[in-house]
Amino acid sequence: MANPNSDPTTAALTLQALQRALLGLMEIESVKVLTAGPHPAVEFTGRVRDLGEEATFDEILERFAALGYTPL
Repeated sequence: MANPNSDPTTAALTLQALQRALLGLMEIESVKVLTAGPHPAVEFTGRVRDLGEEATFDEILERFAALGYTPL
């Protein structure tokens, strides 16, 4: 039986969910998947919208946490 965590479709859906989580908070210029696996490390490059530095990060943190991710 195939490992569902290595399914490219699952990885693509995760990536799409993370990108949607950044809507309204970041203008994404590029996306790079750094690792494979059930929770791949993903790098987003772009411009963060200015809602106040702490407020923006707190919102990103909340949205990513709902998807099982922690932004760095």
